[in-house]
Amino acid sequence: MIKNGIIFGLLGFIVVFGILFLKELTKEGGNDIAEMVTNDYITRGKFFSFIVREYVEMEDEIGSSAVLNMLKENFKGAKNITVITNDGTILADFDSTKVLEKFKGTMVGNKEIQKVQEGKNMYIGIPVKSGDKKIGEIHIALDMEKFEKKKGFDTKKIIYAVASFLIFFIAGLFIKGGKKEVAQVIDTSSLTAEVENLKQVISNLKKEEEGTIKIIEDKKKEIETIEKEIITKKKELENINAEFSNISEKRKEIENLKSELASLEVKLEDKRSELENLEKNIKEMKEKVPVENEEEALLGNLIGNNIDARLEEKKKQEVELTQRIVAKRREEITISARIEAKKKELMELEKKIESLKKQA
Repeated sequence: MIKNGIIFGLLGFIVVFGILFLKELTKEGGNDIAEMVTNDYITRGKFFSFIVREYVEMEDEIGSSAVLNMLKENFKGAKNITVITNDGTILADFDSTKVLEKFKGTMVGNKEIQKVQEGKNMYIGIPVKSGDKKIGEIHIALDMEKFEKKKGFDTKKIIYAVASFLIFFIAGLFIKGGKKEVAQVIDTSSLTAEVENLKQVISNLKKEEEGTIKIIEDKKKEIETIEKEIITKKKELENINAEFSNISEKRKEIENLKSELASLEVKLEDKRSELENLEKNIKEMKEKVPVENEEEALLGNLIGNNIDARLEEKKKQEVELTQRIVAKRREEITISARIEAKKKELMELEKKIESLKKQA
């Protein structure tokens, strides 16, 4: 009878102790979970550094902050995220008032990954690189209390196990065939339920891992889309710059044409003035000098013919100058029309860029 009680009590102790131990195993958290979370945020941080690197290289705090806000939903568990340059200038932060201030934490330096544990907080540092060159850093602050839970048994669990031994021992003193009844107790649904619970926890962890992998794949696709948009916008900006350059050159051509026109108009006025003076002189000569004989008349005709020839030459020069002025003006009109067309194209490109910015 005592033997049965001892056996029954020991088995009861083992069952209760085993159930308590199994419960501890099925709890989420602990160092393994914390390590998994840390590695997950390192992976996310690396992808973030890949997206934001262009703005970090340009030290563009507006672009860096925009990217951080866009990806903020993917870092919900983070206490804070900071993007800085190599000299410690903050380009983006959950707290926008800190932008352009100096970073006061521990810099990554030449390390690939930096993990600094300070009390309940974990600080992850990830370099931002352009090729092999380090151009900045990303710092992620995690509150590890959200992820870690203490393991181990407390004294209450030990007391429960000992009490179960005493209860089963006393019960075993009054039960015959204790071995058979204990075997039946071990086969109860309680232990089976705990095992099923453990399986469910493992299944949940696997689903969480699969979900994380899917998130990473989705983020890769988002990165590819953003990179394509950036390349497209760069090309559009290059085209706009080229158009601005062409417009500047055309404006210079117009200024040169205007200068040439002004010079030609001055020459034309000079020629007209010369013609007027010649015609005036001829008229005065004809009025003042009478013809006395045939020789003088012949001489007068020769002089008149010579003057008429000079007048014809001047008129030809005037016509040529007029034609050149008309040609220059036509050229000016053509170039002005081309400039107006380019301006319209430029306005269309600017509207397209604004539309792309709103879509992004």
